Amino acid sequence: MLALGILDIFTHYGAMRAAHKLLTPLLQSLMGLPGRCGLALITDPQSTDAGAALTKEIYDRGQVTKKEIVVMSAWQYSGAGLINNYFAIGSALFASMTLPIIIPLTLMFVLKFVGAALTRCVLNSVYKNDFNHGK
Repeated sequence: MLALGILDIFTHYGAMRAAHKLLTPLLQSLMGLPGRCGLALITDPQSTDAGAALTKEIYDRGQVTKKEIVVMSAWQYSGAGLINNYFAIGSALFASMTLPIIIPLTLMFVLKFVGAALTRCVLNSVYKNDFNHGK
């Protein structure tokens, strides 16, 4: 609930506009998404609920297409609440790990981008005609 409240405050003060402007070049090249999706994508590794709520909000406002929502959902689904879950649940295994703690976390984060890229490729090839008729 706290995360959702903070998101409303940030949205009110223009965080969505700033995220759109700053993140569009990066997200467009990596995942084919507009920058306004950046706040939802940044929020998702920390809180499953806040990322989902923000994604729904930008879709309900008509700021993203169905195709972009599918790509965002693939990114979010592959590790919602990744940081919190990794340190809360994974900490039981930290003592027995033979590699630095940051390596599995980094790998999981990178694989989120790989999943989104694969989803984008499938949407642009196999399901290409499903998204030709607008939003």
